Amino acid sequence: MTMAQFVEQIPRFGPAASYPIVDETGLKGVWDFVVTYTVVATRSGPDLVNVVKDLDKIGLKLGTGNTPQPALVIDNLRETPTPNLPSIAELLPPPLAFEVAVITPSPPDATGDLNIFFNPSGEVRVTHATLQRMIGEAYDISGAGIADVPDFLRTDHWDVMAKIPQDAYPRGRNGSPNVPYDDIQLMLRSLLAERFAMKSHFEDRPSDAAWVLTASSPKLKKTADPTARTFCDDSTPPGEKDPRAVTPIRNRALWCRNVTMTQFASQLVLFALDYIKSPVLDATHIDGSYDITLNWSTLRVARGNETIDGRTINDANNGASANSGQAADPTGAITIADAISKQLGLKLEQQKRKIPMLVLDHIERRPTEN
Repeated sequence: MTMAQFVEQIPRFGPAASYPIVDETGLKGVWDFVVTYTVVATRSGPDLVNVVKDLDKIGLKLGTGNTPQPALVIDNLRETPTPNLPSIAELLPPPLAFEVAVITPSPPDATGDLNIFFNPSGEVRVTHATLQRMIGEAYDISGAGIADVPDFLRTDHWDVMAKIPQDAYPRGRNGSPNVPYDDIQLMLRSLLAERFAMKSHFEDRPSDAAWVLTASSPKLKKTADPTARTFCDDSTPPGEKDPRAVTPIRNRALWCRNVTMTQFASQLVLFALDYIKSPVLDATHIDGSYDITLNWSTLRVARGNETIDGRTINDANNGASANSGQAADPTGAITIADAISKQLGLKLEQQKRKIPMLVLDHIERRPTEN
């Protein structure tokens, strides 16, 4: 292939898709060559970690630099949108919903917490789930983000077998529908509304489990380029090493460039959703912009419910929790709070303050008949 064709192929193998790649080799003609690389899984897909080294073997180099790129220029923009049409409710499509769903009480001897499985046939299976956990999963919030929770939301467990609309999504190479998980969450919302008659709204309520970011002994790196575009991503930037390849037990990483502390705090709920289910308040009182690299273990790894490279992490060994600052010795697993403390000199903790909470206006204890 030509060098121009090769440049077009690179984004298919990893996060380089989020960066423009320009062919500046000056090489003409077509070529045969072999490039090997290592990938690790990230929130946004495979991450290329060794391509720079391997390109060097054939005399090429992938690096960062400045080059003109197409950009969107806004000539005019209204501050507020035009009013909605009077008939907007009739014009909007119906909410996403499962094609069919069967809800049954979990067996008395069932154990464990909520599990959600998606089969290639398009079936979604939820096992041993309380209504509190199902609501939390549907709305991306923790139990602490739901106000005035009735006891039965915590005690009654349900199994759900549902099927997504079969013709609504394209099929992948393995024949299974390509369904975004966000859509499954919306279908869960519709299920709760239809079968449990759930009605709700959000409002600010005091909570003891609100996350706050404060400064203890900051060790932050001032941004290298104050004019660079601000971003946070869990894919390795070109030319940088991925700490997950060095310590796989710390299987999450986040790179933020040219961000304020307020911007960094706002991103934590997006990239550490297993720990953090509500917005993080920036109370560091630190001004300026910074380049941040953070590396930690998922909550399942820290708790001992997941294996990495064949090693099972044991609760008794690490004692780590979402809000503890304890390192997971001897395995090397580390919580998000401990990573922020050790690597950034900041403190992430839960305090009492007002946060947006889901308020249940009505919900039935039993679902309608299947």
